[in-house]
Amino acid sequence: MPKPQSSVTWADIKPHDHAVQFYTDDATLLSELAGFMSTGLRGRDTCIVIATPEHRQQLANQLESLNIDVEEAINRNQYVILDARET
Repeated sequence: MPKPQSSVTWADIKPHDHAVQFYTDDATLLSELAGFMSTGLRGRDTCIVIATPEHRQQLANQLESLNIDVEEAINRNQYVILDARET
């Protein structure tokens, strides 16, 4: 039987790495994603989000609660938002 892999957190991801996050509830995903993205946005990295309208709004709310100016990041083309259905 295969040995289970150890858990990896967003903090373990290095620049240019790719990751997939599986989740059982939206609140957990959005909270973790907002924490990860806030670090990138503060560091002037570009963040691309592909999500449903509801998830985009919830994520924006989470980012704002972490003192991220979402509109400013959008205007700087630092925060790119794509619709999940259209994409």
